[in-house]
Amino acid sequence: MAKMNSSTRLSIVNACKTQGFDVQLKSDGSDEYDKNLVFWTGKYPSKVFIHRDTGINSSSGNLSYLKVAVHPAHFRDELVDPSNGIEDFLNNRTKINRHASSNYRDFPRYSGNDEPCGKCYKIHGLIALERLLAGLKKTTSEH
Repeated sequence: MAKMNSSTRLSIVNACKTQGFDVQLKSDGSDEYDKNLVFWTGKYPSKVFIHRDTGINSSSGNLSYLKVAVHPAHFRDELVDPSNGIEDFLNNRTKINRHASSNYRDFPRYSGNDEPCGKCYKIHGLIALERLLAGLKKTTSEH
């Protein structure tokens, strides 16, 4: 997979902003784009991570799907809706929804993983991303 192009990245950032999620910045003012785009809002209890190169067509750089990671305690099964572009994202190796990344700060570590782990949604398109983020905020406020 190729790294997303700048227009795709900007489209993702704008889709997140429409749902009230801001890009997490480093102390130098740059965003955390090394491995993931990182988003936060005061209406959701943890950060949301979007992997920078998941589902990006290597020849065009266009979006095919996004891997969106959340803290396992904040994953909402009821938001999984394949007909609306939101899927449960199983790890290819383990066949469970547990994905490790050193970038997932404040996420739990599990036996057999050297890095923090999150649960992920596989998102097909920006409308589905906005729908997921709206659902995360809504279900959090209801709990």
